[in-house]
Amino acid sequence: MRFDLTDLKLFCEVVDAGSITAGAEKSALALAAASTRIRNMELALGAPLLVRARHGVTPTQAGRTLLVLDTVTGSDAERLYTKSGWQRCGVIPDYALWPQGGLCSTTVFYRQL
Repeated sequence: MRFDLTDLKLFCEVVDAGSITAGAEKSALALAAASTRIRNMELALGAPLLVRARHGVTPTQAGRTLLVLDTVTGSDAERLYTKSGWQRCGVIPDYALWPQGGLCSTTVFYRQL
């Protein structure tokens, strides 16, 4: 299992909105797809990222740590993958502005070691 920066953006949208449903809508994803992406992130990291309650979600300690990582540079994201047992296996230039500001200049592909 792995996750990418798209998943990380979804996670941030979910936390900002306070629910997976609202975060999925902001990310233009179906609820089932968003829920699966979040669950796969939790499996990849080996820790729950959200406390799911009847009226929304809140980040766990691991989730709050991941939110902090969202503000870091690509090299820090690279370290996160490396520490999780993943290796870079390809890069595609991809110049796009993120809604929160900043420029995402590449899409990086990883494979599990």
